[in-house]
Amino acid sequence: METIPEQTRLHIPQPDSRPGEQPDFSRIAVPHAGTAERPDPMIDAREMHLSGPEAVARKVRGIVGDGPCYLTFDIDALDPAFAPGTGTPVWGGLSSGQAAIVLRDLAGINLVGGDVVEVSPPYDTTGATAVAGAHVAMELICLWGWTRRTG
Repeated sequence: METIPEQTRLHIPQPDSRPGEQPDFSRIAVPHAGTAERPDPMIDAREMHLSGPEAVARKVRGIVGDGPCYLTFDIDALDPAFAPGTGTPVWGGLSSGQAAIVLRDLAGINLVGGDVVEVSPPYDTTGATAVAGAHVAMELICLWGWTRRTG
């Protein structure tokens, strides 16, 4: 099993904030290219909404490069309209369509593993969060398999 260095892990989102900032649970943290002043480059929901998922995927690809990457998708990155079953729902999050575009546009990254976290079915009587989580998991499997295709 290949070991992934901490600096090449991709986390969607990073549920914390910097000093003086409001917490934003809808962020993409890409620790790979951090600096001393700001250790983790962040792409927040506002950037996603303003620049679009295609631009965000290009930015992530540029940061991650060709190195091995582990992707954690925190379901509370999605707006509660799309995934209410989480312990920390935050309005203004991503739509399921935005998440799908970003994940699909990451095809070709060297994904060596991934997971989906924070899905809590007891908080969602409709089952929408479990469905969203299952779709994200399927996209992660497809990303993993993309670079392992033969023929």
